[in-house]
Amino acid sequence: MSVKDVCSKRVVTVERGATLKEVAQLMKKNHVGSVVVIDGSNGKAIPDGIITDRDIALSLTTASKPQELKVENVMNSQPITVKVSEGIYETAQRMREYGIKRLPVVN
Repeated sequence: MSVKDVCSKRVVTVERGATLKEVAQLMKKNHVGSVVVIDGSNGKAIPDGIITDRDIALSLTTASKPQELKVENVMNSQPITVKVSEGIYETAQRMREYGIKRLPVVN
């Protein structure tokens, strides 16, 4: 069985310049723990990274002005990804190897 068979096809996105409050509200509204960050500067929604609820929580513990933090300050711009054709077992191994709970599925 491939990842394509079990992955969520409804992807929630946010732009780099959004605040952490905005992305947290998106996560709550859509019942998700991660959001794909897009760069919309050229009129297209190009994936640029990922931000998770854990990223937000950890950033708040060290920020002197958390209300000023933007997604681009906290996001992972080089997330571990998996191709839609990869198997579930191999994907689970990769997630365990990198210690991650979420990853973008790409074409």
